[in-house]
This record gives sequence, structure tokens and C-alpha cells, in this order.
Amino acid sequence: MEEIKKSVLGGEKMKKVIYIVGMIALIAVIIVMPAAAAFEPGECDITVCASGCDYSSMEVAVESATDGQTVCVYNGTYGGAISINTPNVTVKGEGADVVTWDGGSENKISLGPISDASGCILEGFTIKGAVAGSDFVKPLAPNCIIRNCVFEGLTSSYGVLVSASNTTFENNVFVNCTGVGSLTLPPNGSKVINNTFINNGGGILLYGALLATAPNGTITRNNIISNTGKGFWLYNAGPDNKIYLNNIVDNDVSVAYLGTPPPTIYWNSTEQIEYVCPTDGKTYTGYLGNYWSDHPGGAEDGCGIWATPYGIPPDSPIDYDYHPLMASFENYPAPAVPPTPPTSFLIYGWVNYSNGTAVLNPNVTITNLNTSEVFTATTSPTSNYYQVSTTSCNISAGNVLHFHVSDTNTTEFNHTVTQDEMDNGGFMQNITIVPAVPMPDLLITAINAYHNNTGCPAWFNLSNEIDVTVENNGTGAANASNVSLYIDGVFFGKLPVPSLAAGANVTVTFRNWKPVGEDCLKPPCEFNWSYKDYNFTAIADCDGEVGESNETNNETTVVDRACYNGYMAD
Repeated sequence: MEEIKKSVLGGEKMKKVIYIVGMIALIAVIIVMPAAAAFEPGECDITVCASGCDYSSMEVAVESATDGQTVCVYNGTYGGAISINTPNVTVKGEGADVVTWDGGSENKISLGPISDASGCILEGFTIKGAVAGSDFVKPLAPNCIIRNCVFEGLTSSYGVLVSASNTTFENNVFVNCTGVGSLTLPPNGSKVINNTFINNGGGILLYGALLATAPNGTITRNNIISNTGKGFWLYNAGPDNKIYLNNIVDNDVSVAYLGTPPPTIYWNSTEQIEYVCPTDGKTYTGYLGNYWSDHPGGAEDGCGIWATPYGIPPDSPIDYDYHPLMASFENYPAPAVPPTPPTSFLIYGWVNYSNGTAVLNPNVTITNLNTSEVFTATTSPTSNYYQVSTTSCNISAGNVLHFHVSDTNTTEFNHTVTQDEMDNGGFMQNITIVPAVPMPDLLITAINAYHNNTGCPAWFNLSNEIDVTVENNGTGAANASNVSLYIDGVFFGKLPVPSLAAGANVTVTFRNWKPVGEDCLKPPCEFNWSYKDYNFTAIADCDGEVGESNETNNETTVVDRACYNGYMAD
């Protein structure tokens, strides 16, 4: 940096150093072709590829598109005439490095006519063609965008001839095109941003890279390099074009006028721009022009700006770039924007029961459902106040906060943060806990079939008992109810159950169950402890007389067995 600063005094030496640095940066930019990128999920309405897509023909796919649809073209080489005749249609290639459209000597690309294709977009292709005549790609409809394309070897006189207002041409590359203008801009309000024009033009005609005849256009951040004709050729150009922050390097002629010169044209920014100076790294504010590789050099006027205006055209100036750059425009970045410091954000309030009684020392946790971050509130044993103190780094407008508040009871809810709350640095959220009403919960805890005593299994062909235990698992007392019993799905009986306090249980006994089985009365008979398994299903509060906290857990089924006891009597 010190070497460059000293060179300012030398004029020509400074220019040479900056020129070399600038060219290295430019070469790095130029060799980067708009690269392939996967289409987003749901982005494609119509797909084109060699096989397995909606169409294999790009021409037919574009013709089928309706208003607002996107045609996605996968890697490959395609041909045929392309005519976008529907508004707001996007034709998007997978990337200029993998998708080529070659029009050959007959086919062209048309974005229009005027009333039919406004708002269309063409992007992501390498475009080739050797069509004779005045134009090869022709936007006719307004408000269209052409971006991320490579135009290679176009031979038509005017290359891409823009015939519509408010066309945006962005992030494209022109290389080896032979027409008078690779890009021709007759209409109003066009924007040409961040494109590269290299090695275009040839022969004895007025060939060039950029032919500007438009009024009120903006041409900025373009690289116009090594064109054998004119870098800019202005033919009867309209007024108020703004041409600044471009690199015009090593062209046969940087700028040429033909016809009537424009009444007003700006070869530098019309408003002051904040930039980082390439010679000292400090931030300045000023007007910025273009980088001209054939600028004669001299003294510095403002950091990184030549004091001598650049004459346009250079041989007999009628206009000037009054703020020509000493280095390529990439060396004049905007200063880094310091990160916005976080602001404090407070969530606070008071917790009460529904009857107004304060909930002292409540447990309050807040989960940001967008980030999964959990905040635990600060509380006190002597107060029902809570608060969470955080910053805007952790909470943003639109975040959903889940509140979980408890003591012996619990309440939960969500709150969506608003922009007003962010601007105000937080919000108050008072919380009410509704105490749970004590309720019973009856369930079956045991079913046991037996003969005479609970330690003996049930016997075939004899009278047996079945004990069913009903328990109140709830928080409140249960009134008297009934319990029913089914054996292998067949109703066996129903018995009353007395009222039960919370946590209490009672066992009722069903009697006279006589399962039928072989008892060896008929010879031949051999004692072998024959048995059978049965399904016993008991249902607490079978008549639905008790309101419970859980009405789904009243039924229980167990498997128990009856056996042959080796003799026929008790």
C-alpha cells in the first residue's frame, strides 16, 4: 500500500501500477462463468431435458407456458426458435456452464411482442448463433430481465437488440461477438449492471461492445475489455444516461459518438457515494466515474480519483468523466456496515390464580419455538413477579414464544412477538393459572378367578369366584357406581361399587362361574391337569354415572385359566 501511495506523485508510474493491479482483478472476474445451481423445490412449473421431463424441446416448452410459470431447462444443448409471448414467464437454465442454446444460422430468441410478454425473465444459458441480419436476441416487451447468460460468437449486427423500456441486463458475459454492438439499447430506462464484454468486434466497421442510444439508462459495474472496435458507441443517444463505475480497458477506441450528441449524459455518479479508497484503505464520500485504461494519469484529486477529467471522445472531447477512477471499480467497495448492536429485551409480568390469589415463586419457562432456545424466568419466594431479560440477538419479530407456567397446577400458551414489542424492548405478559378441579378417575387394578380361596385356580364344572378391584386414581371422591364383567366377550354380570375417596379401592366378588371342561367321568380317563384360558374384561363405572378426569381408562382385560382338578367334587 505504501508503494502505491508514493506512486501518486509520479503520475504515470501510479497509473501503471494501478492498471496492472486492476487487470489482475478483471481477469479473475471474467473467467468466472455463471455456474449451475440446483432448482429450488417447487420452483419449476415446466421441465425440459433430454428424457424424463415434461418436454425435450425447449421451443415447445416455452410456447406452452402460461402467465407466471417457470420453465426449467436441465443440462444439455438445445435449439429451435424461442419466442416468449406470455407475461411474467421465466425461462431458466440450470446454469450457463451446463446449458447451451444454439440458434444456428436460422433461429432467434424473442421476448415479446410488446403487449404479450412483459415481466419475462431469461437466465442461465450459454447462447450461440450465427444468424445474419440486425439482431439475434430481441427483447420487445417492457420490464424484462436477462441475467446470468453467456453470449458467445454472435454474428448479427446488433447482437442483443433491446427494443423495450425498463429492460434489466445483469451478470452476463459477451465474448467473441462480431456485430457493431453486442448489446444495443434504443429504448428508455434500461439497466446494464455487472456484465462483461470481452474480445468483441472485428474488421473495418464501427464494431464495439456497447452501443448506447437509449435515454435515461443506467450502465454500471461492467467490464468492457479488449474489444477491437469501440467500447461505447453512442449513436444519436438520448438524454440523461448515467454511465459510471465501469472498467473500460484496452479497447481500440474507448468511446465514439455518431450523429447528434446527447444533450445530457453523465459519465460519473450523479450522487456522492461512500467508498473505501484503494490507496489508503480509508472511507471517503464523493462522486465516482469509470476506470479508463488509457487515462493520461497525473495528480490525484480526492483519494483514488484522477485530478484530470477524461475527455469523451478522447480525440476531440465534447463530454467528460469528471471523476475518473485510478483503479478498477472493484477496488472502491462500500465500507463494511458495522453490525447492529443488540438491544435489551425484557419479558415480565405477574402470575395469579383465577381467584386473584398470588402465585408466589412461580416456575416460568419460555421457549423460542423458532430457535429452540429456552429461557428460565427470575422469580422470588416472596413475590408473584417474574421476568426474563435477554437481547434482540435471541428474539426477533415473528418469533413464537411458548410459555409454560406452573406451581402445583400448570398453564401453557403461545405468544407471537410483534415489531412494536421489538421496538419497545419487550412486553408485559400477566399470567393466570386456573386451579384444576378435583375429579375422580376409576380404573380396574386387578381381576382374579379362583375356587374357594384366592390361591386356588378356578375348576372346571364347579362353582368359582372372580374378584375385581376398582380403584379411584383421581384427585376427588367418586360417587357410588357399578362395575361389569365379561368373560370371553359374553356379559357375566354387574355389581355395585360404593363411593370411593381419592386413592381408595374396593374389591367386589362375582360368584357362581362354572366353566365346562372334561372331568374324566368317562373311561378311559387319565389325569393330565387339562385347562383352558379365558379373557376376563371388567369395566369400572360401566353405566357412566361418575364424571371422571379420564373417561378412557375404565376397562381392563386379563387372561386367567380354569383347570380339571382330578375329581368332580369340592
